[in-house]
Amino acid sequence: MPAYDYRCKACAQVFEVFYRSPGAAQRAGAPACPHCGGTDTVKLVSRIAPAVSGGGAQRPSVDAGAAAAGEPTYTPRSQIDSWRQNK
Repeated sequence: MPAYDYRCKACAQVFEVFYRSPGAAQRAGAPACPHCGGTDTVKLVSRIAPAVSGGGAQRPSVDAGAAAAGEPTYTPRSQIDSWRQNK
């Protein structure tokens, strides 16, 4: 399940959106900001996930980086919950 990071141009909020497939992300277009509702959002360049022992990978959290920089953060729990209901 791909995840993409976006930044709202209106409020500078960084947020993450999960999609069922890369094709679903392309069809959906840029999402609205969950913080202010702004529709002028830009997709950020994804960070590289470092390999870890056991063959898995860990994706660095954009929220952790934003928090360290003093920026506001957002956890898309409502989006994840809605996907669980739609299974």
